Amino acid sequence: MSMFETAIRNHYRFSGPLGFATCEDLWDLDLGTLNGMATGLFKELKSLDETPDFLGSNSEAAIEGAILRTKLDIVKRVIEVKLADAKAAEEAKAAREDRQLLIDLLHEKKLEQKKEMTVEELVEALDQ
Repeated sequence: MSMFETAIRNHYRFSGPLGFATCEDLWDLDLGTLNGMATGLFKELKSLDETPDFLGSNSEAAIEGAILRTKLDIVKRVIEVKLADAKAAEEAKAAREDRQLLIDLLHEKKLEQKKEMTVEELVEALDQ
């Protein structure tokens, strides 16, 4: 079962600045908010891991740790995808701008060619 399926089937909620969020809600949050959530989950997980259980009977803590790890992995994955999407959008924008620059340069070259035409060539071009 994927981590997203686990989270959805078990109704995981992620604590955030505006209350609790579902897995679906995470995709609508900005990267700063997601980073804060990941940091909070990491701290919770770290504090849980630092609490030793010498009897080995702390299965509740083990379950909570597994849930926290899954939540952290989900938030990290959302961050990873959002960063990749932002990078792809930036690259696409740069490619569009580069293409527009080439089109503008082509128009300038064509204009320069027409400026160098003689009167007879211009009249002939108009008659066509």
